[in-house]
Amino acid sequence: MPSSRACLGLAYDARMMEHEDPLDPSHPEQPLRIQSIFEEIERQGLLTSGVTRYPVKEVDPKDLLTVHTKDWVATCQACDSVELPDLVFLAKRFDSIFLNQASVQCARLSAGAVVDLTMRVLQGECRNAAAIVRPPGHHAEAHCAKGFCLFNNVAVAAAVARHRVKKRVLVVDWDVHHGNGTQHMFYEDPMVLYFSVHRHDSGKFYPCHPDGSPTKVGTGAGEGFNVNVAWNNNSGGAGDAEYLYAWEQVLLPIARQF
Repeated sequence: MPSSRACLGLAYDARMMEHEDPLDPSHPEQPLRIQSIFEEIERQGLLTSGVTRYPVKEVDPKDLLTVHTKDWVATCQACDSVELPDLVFLAKRFDSIFLNQASVQCARLSAGAVVDLTMRVLQGECRNAAAIVRPPGHHAEAHCAKGFCLFNNVAVAAAVARHRVKKRVLVVDWDVHHGNGTQHMFYEDPMVLYFSVHRHDSGKFYPCHPDGSPTKVGTGAGEGFNVNVAWNNNSGGAGDAEYLYAWEQVLLPIARQF
């Protein structure tokens, strides 16, 4: 049997499937996203050896406050007692957000799973870890939801690690969209290196903002610790070769220096 230090930690909880668009069940951010991933891992027999599955629990509100405002955390907590029609109305205040009566609990579970696995890795319980969670997180800002995201899961985990273990943190974001929220949360922090490779289209691709530009490198003490590799689709986009080049020539040299 592999030692615990050699194992991969895994977090998945079907409760997170309860977060669903009440107006459009075919919405792309739907429950099947995590279910299909977990079922494929299971079908391939990858849960039988070298994998330790950890229980998922809700995030500690104090951990959310490492990157989110008190007002936003309180707004989300209040949603637990709000009726569905009012949640549908509330969601319209934000960019690309839907809410039902399970959404905030699912967001707490999602963030809690990422924080828990991060700490288990740092404490030596497992070598690395994967969190199969939703709602996602990297568009969520400190003060609001955005782009399918309620809490910024990775940012919360990075901040918790940063404060509890006093370690430098590298966040590598390879989603097709720029992680605006994560970037903003650490833009002045030299202890968190944020690296994003994404489609940009000169700021016209979601989240449709110039902050995803390669010229955005951090500010103050954080200058140089924000790295954007921004693809413009009008120049032919990016495939495997371009991604490998970005990893080998940009990410890895910077990460080694960091």
